[in-house]
Amino acid sequence: SQGAIAEVQYLQQKNRLQELQSEIAQTEATLREVQAESIKSKQQIQRELADLERQLVETNKSQEYESLRAPVKGYVFDLIVASPGYAASSGETLLKIVPEGMLEASVFVTNADVGFLRPKMPAQVRVDAYPFTQYGDIPGELKRVGKQSLEPDQQNPEPRFPAQVVLKRQYLEKRGKLFPVSAGQSVSVNFIVRDKPVISLLTDSVEKAFDALRGIKTDQP
Repeated sequence: SQGAIAEVQYLQQKNRLQELQSEIAQTEATLREVQAESIKSKQQIQRELADLERQLVETNKSQEYESLRAPVKGYVFDLIVASPGYAASSGETLLKIVPEGMLEASVFVTNADVGFLRPKMPAQVRVDAYPFTQYGDIPGELKRVGKQSLEPDQQNPEPRFPAQVVLKRQYLEKRGKLFPVSAGQSVSVNFIVRDKPVISLLTDSVEKAFDALRGIKTDQP
């Protein structure tokens, strides 16, 4: 009888072992399925992420084509008014900008007048290319006067002192439209003494620390 009991226990343990082995096999199979599904999901997510990144790049490029970034700070003028969806041609000028950087006028002061001038003295700058009666003048300020006079020459028979006048803005305005002042233009300068312009000088040119005028164009192909 003991031998029969032992055989029954053996068979029970053997069956239990087989059940456990079957459970382990099922668990391993399930684990492999989960891992495979996880890998598949990861690959799908990576593909979607790559698609989103490509879409983002395309969107950024599209925004670059739809917007203009000025190379300098300044005032816009000569803007071409276009309807939504307007496609600019390569090299087409869409607008122009007068930079914020200050223009300076180089003037020459006679020996008789130099004694009246002081730094920061207000001035009125008139651009010869634009009639004063129509375009007005540009407010300015005396920056400095040279300490040594220049010798007379063919164009200037009298000794003169060089001076620099800073323009408070870089454009004239007429009926709401801006007219930029460019480097090299001749101007007339009136210095204001005791609230009255008593010294009128003719400059050789207008100088500038930065570019006087820039046009924004579409990129060349």
